[in-house]
Amino acid sequence: MERRNRRPFSLKWEITLFATLIVLVTLLAASSILTIRAHRMEEARLREQVSIAARTAAALPNAAAWVEAGAVGPLSEAIERIRVGHKVDYIVVYDMARRRLVHPNPARVGERLPQGVDDAAFAEHIYTKKAVGPLGIFIKAYFPIKNERLEQVGVIVAGRRLPSMGEVFWAEVPNLLPAIALSLFLGAVGAFGLALRVKRSLLGLEPQEIARMYSERLAAFDAIHEGVIAIDREERITILNRAVRAILHIEGDVVGRPIRSVIPDTRLPEVLKEGRALLQHQFRLGTKHILSNRVPIELNGEMIGALAVFVDRTDVVALAEMLTGVQAYAEALRALAHEHKNVLHAVAGMIELGRPEEALRYLEGIRTTYDRWLGVTTRLRVPALAGLILGKMARAREAKIDFDLDPDTRLEELPDGIPDGDLVTIVGNLLENSFEAFYAGGPPPRPPRVILYIGDDPAALVIAVRDNGPGIPPEIRPRLFERGTSSKGDPHRGLGLFLVQETVERLGGRIDVESAPEEGTEFVIVLPKAPAAGAVSPHSGQRPADFVGTAAAVGERPDAAGKGDGSVASG
Repeated sequence: MERRNRRPFSLKWEITLFATLIVLVTLLAASSILTIRAHRMEEARLREQVSIAARTAAALPNAAAWVEAGAVGPLSEAIERIRVGHKVDYIVVYDMARRRLVHPNPARVGERLPQGVDDAAFAEHIYTKKAVGPLGIFIKAYFPIKNERLEQVGVIVAGRRLPSMGEVFWAEVPNLLPAIALSLFLGAVGAFGLALRVKRSLLGLEPQEIARMYSERLAAFDAIHEGVIAIDREERITILNRAVRAILHIEGDVVGRPIRSVIPDTRLPEVLKEGRALLQHQFRLGTKHILSNRVPIELNGEMIGALAVFVDRTDVVALAEMLTGVQAYAEALRALAHEHKNVLHAVAGMIELGRPEEALRYLEGIRTTYDRWLGVTTRLRVPALAGLILGKMARAREAKIDFDLDPDTRLEELPDGIPDGDLVTIVGNLLENSFEAFYAGGPPPRPPRVILYIGDDPAALVIAVRDNGPGIPPEIRPRLFERGTSSKGDPHRGLGLFLVQETVERLGGRIDVESAPEEGTEFVIVLPKAPAAGAVSPHSGQRPADFVGTAAAVGERPDAAGKGDGSVASG
């Protein structure tokens, strides 16, 4: 027979019952203490009562004479009146021969008290004591009977049974019951209110549900490839999965420790303090390319923590860098093949028309153009970059844009610390934006020109892109490098300069921008080399003299270009 699992109490009723039980136990403990105190007070009262009764009996005017004469009858009557008046259970009278002259049980009158029992009473001592008898515990008071000569002639013993602890408690129950009932009611109501508040704070979930969800979340976090780390409002780590341990090389149990002592530069405390997310942030950790998103965690409008997700994009970046070079070369070859086909058609047509001299002049112009394109590979020895420039030249030719390299452009090898993929990202986005700037507002008013300069100084790599386009609109200049900023009004664009700035910042470089309306735009990027490359020269990061000037001056030179707003949005 299958055993059915018992459904546990809900958290609300568990808290209510537990708190009510605590109140009940507390009341019982308090009642026990009060009962003990009441029992002691009752004992003290009975001691005083029996003492007064014994003293009163011993002070009877004829008590000594009756004891000496053995007059039991008158003595018994007098003693009984005193017993009833003082509400004691019994009064016993002994003479000095230890014979009982008065006793509540007539059958025991005349018996002698054994020697060694209550000897102090027969030596004129006055005292009280507790004695255990068949009917329970009694409080006894002993008082001597003296004659006119102050000689002891007997002993008075008055006794009263001491109620038990239970008898005292039940005697006090009618007084305690209202207080106990009121305390239980208030305790139950308070416990129920507390239980409701706790349940609401737990989003209505039961402890077993929270435990199951917590285990499921931890298992899920450990199963995903992205690194996840979260902190609470005190900046202590609450979640740290396996992936983030592998990405950030974290060992040991760090949950509960301050995030700053484990990972100083996560920027999670800033996200927690400002309540603003940091999205799509890229940085390098050793040889790894990391993409991170950091978001605040809110509950009912209150900031309770922050969470960061780290993605290792090293393999993706490496593949992208490889594909970028291949794609650039493929684009260049496609353009060259297309151009070569057009050239063959044009030359064949001129020959058929009997104009060989014009065909030769046309071929000479084409050769000059091809020599300029092929000269790119001799001046730029980085294959990915050279392929990119050739592809952009082909695209510029199709778009009827005069695009060329500055005569001083040279790059023999890729500097240490500057990946070719980052260089392609910077140059490609700046050029593409410059190209698109010319046609963002319709046909350009003058022939479009773009010029690229790449200089390899001893301490820095300098990149400059200049066009003679319409310039950067003043309304977007303050947020030029923000994600989504575009002069083309397309919400899906505006990524180019954002990627450029992020890449430059990661490489420790800087960006300078100069722009004038209807004259053009110039972007200058300086990327410092690794320290081993040499000391910084006084002119490090500067362009050659013939590359400096206003857009208007550039526009007058056949080998230069003005300034433009191509970089506002990415192609």
